[in-house]
Amino acid sequence: MSEFPEPDADEGGAADGAHDRAGRDRRARRARAHGRRRRVRRPDGDPRRGSAPRGRPCPDALDALSQTSTRRVALLTGFEPYGGFDRNSSAEVVKQLDGAEIDGHRVAGRILPVTFGPLRRRIRDLLQETDPVAVVSLGLCPGEPVIRLERVATNIADFAIPDNEGTRLADDVVAPGGPAALEATLPLRVIEQALLRAGIPARLSTTAGTFLCNATMYTVLQAERAAGVPSGFVHLPYLAEQAARLCEEVRAGRSAEPSAPHALASMSLGTMVDAARIILEVSLEERPRPSASSSGTTE
Repeated sequence: MSEFPEPDADEGGAADGAHDRAGRDRRARRARAHGRRRRVRRPDGDPRRGSAPRGRPCPDALDALSQTSTRRVALLTGFEPYGGFDRNSSAEVVKQLDGAEIDGHRVAGRILPVTFGPLRRRIRDLLQETDPVAVVSLGLCPGEPVIRLERVATNIADFAIPDNEGTRLADDVVAPGGPAALEATLPLRVIEQALLRAGIPARLSTTAGTFLCNATMYTVLQAERAAGVPSGFVHLPYLAEQAARLCEEVRAGRSAEPSAPHALASMSLGTMVDAARIILEVSLEERPRPSASSSGTTE
């Protein structure tokens, strides 16, 4: 017989439990003393088992973050309504494409004011904000029946109608001291052919006029030509709903009969969105890529 009696089962369980608790308490105190967090052992099948430590993004999240941070931007602009309309075809197209992914680039769609004073400041702010690799500006041209690709912006501000603040410039300039004219840097002929192949009527035009469409084109080209960012301006027809409203006003006697049948020319929003997408695709595909020497790499 042993000198010390063997504990019965209940006593042994209590003793073992007390011993285990004491051991856990000691380990917890040591962990706190060393500033360590105890690892919780999770059973197989627990969805938290093997997950990344709390506070650190998992590798997939890091990869997605890296891709987002290096994604480039194509800037697409349109105008707010003017001339008594509550919609502008260029703004409607921009809304449809804002945030779209085209050729690995995100489209940043922005609406410009139809006011000469704030316009140039707004454009400069947008260029700084988005740092685009290409800029396509859109505007409404009443009576234009097709997609019109503008070749030249002139340093002339001569308004046929007032802007939305009532300003009507005459024989003025867009940028004092600026060049007399600036040429679009988009691949216009390639864009025209791509649109025609897609069944969308399009043509090249010599100038963007002397209103705010021209001022926008000139301002963007002046700002981006040194950086080599392809930029240009595209005029759009009326929305079909706008042309229908004009027809109603003529019939009701609230508006004069148009001087020419094509004055009420229009195009569906879907077709104009397709056209803008093609213009962006071609502009991004055709833009010059940095050479190996300019990027600092050698073969």
